[in-house]
Amino acid sequence: MNTDYVKLNLKSFLDDICAKHVVHSFELSGRDNDYALAELSKLAKICRAVNNQVTKESIELNGPEFRVYTKAKGIEETQYYALFPHLLGGHCPFVVFENQGHNKSQYPIKGVFVKMARYSYNYCPKTIKKLAKELFTQHLKVGHSITMKEAKKLIKKGIEAEKIDVPLSESRQPISFYIDVEHGVILSRPSKAVAHAIRAFFHMVLKTAEIIFPGGGAEVGINACLESNEIDGLSTLPFSMNAISQGLSSRAYNIDQIVDYYGGGLNENANTCPVMPTFTASAHAQDNGRQLVRFTDSICLFSGDSETEYPSFDRLSTFRKTMQLDYLSLRVITELPLSTQLKAFFELDPEYAEEQGIGNFVNVGFETSASNGNICFQIKERLGLFAKACSFLIYAHTRDNSVSPENAESVLLSYLGGLLEPLHDSTELFINLYLESSQIEKVFGEDAEVAA
Repeated sequence: MNTDYVKLNLKSFLDDICAKHVVHSFELSGRDNDYALAELSKLAKICRAVNNQVTKESIELNGPEFRVYTKAKGIEETQYYALFPHLLGGHCPFVVFENQGHNKSQYPIKGVFVKMARYSYNYCPKTIKKLAKELFTQHLKVGHSITMKEAKKLIKKGIEAEKIDVPLSESRQPISFYIDVEHGVILSRPSKAVAHAIRAFFHMVLKTAEIIFPGGGAEVGINACLESNEIDGLSTLPFSMNAISQGLSSRAYNIDQIVDYYGGGLNENANTCPVMPTFTASAHAQDNGRQLVRFTDSICLFSGDSETEYPSFDRLSTFRKTMQLDYLSLRVITELPLSTQLKAFFELDPEYAEEQGIGNFVNVGFETSASNGNICFQIKERLGLFAKACSFLIYAHTRDNSVSPENAESVLLSYLGGLLEPLHDSTELFINLYLESSQIEKVFGEDAEVAA
């Protein structure tokens, strides 16, 4: 397998994994959570089947029959969404995280990383501006003054009436998101474009499967999945909103709430916190949101603590109250368990693990913030050790097995699927952090009523 092929695709995939992610829940109108999760599991199986078929038949998924168009005023088909290949020169739009654990029967697929693109076609703004300026000049010569805004409006009317020929310019915006089947959530970038793409995706994946499996998918065992008429009805909502409506949380995701909950002197909550704080954060003044400050491993310099003192939520809480600040984001560190790929890597190269002093866990840094009251986090260290293990195993596979150009995509995708494990584990980490720090306070006498 070409070395550059591996490096370039691995770097691109890491960029997607290490982007900023917000957490959304899935829901299905009129159905409970268990039913919605069952439909989500069917969706994941369809994605895996589509990948296999697309690779086998080398199907290009950007054809008109696979697209989902959006309406544009006055001009037809100027914007659409389409599935997009993860790999350079490839075809597959999905990276599937297969379950290698003990509960395969419940979740045979833990998650699916989706790649899409939004294509927009707009009339060249430079050409319109040039034509509007010429029209503006012509009106001046005949003594009839108009504004540039009016001139542009007249040009656009001429384009719609097909009296003026202006070229269309294409723009393509890559979009990616992770469907966590096991936890029933979706991780996506905080963007309206991504939210629109996710809504289009549910319909698009069924449409794609129906086209490429004309026999109904009997040969790949997804008949029952394709016959489900409710996958198309899946929708998303912010995780915090869903948690509050279900009585799992009392408030939106908030960094100050997390810091104060785990801080406060000898607070026993600090012992259960799944993350460790750092002295890196951004904040704004409580009485003036425009006064922003960014601390890069430097809160200790302003809080009176020694640089050698260990960061704690207690120090961060005291500092923000003293300085009358509200935290906007906070850098934290946690220990993630060794992934399946890391374990395989260390078995093949045990000396490396000993040299690095690595046990059963690996430290990973994150930055977390609130996005409109919802959970938002970003992996900040590019998963260097996980990526090293992934590339090592890929090259080990190619040394021991003959990989043809036709099989290169499926082989690389299978290893990239394993690289999703730290992102998958991070989801559970921040969900637990949020739910624990925003517990609903018991009403006085509630326990006595329950006991009675």
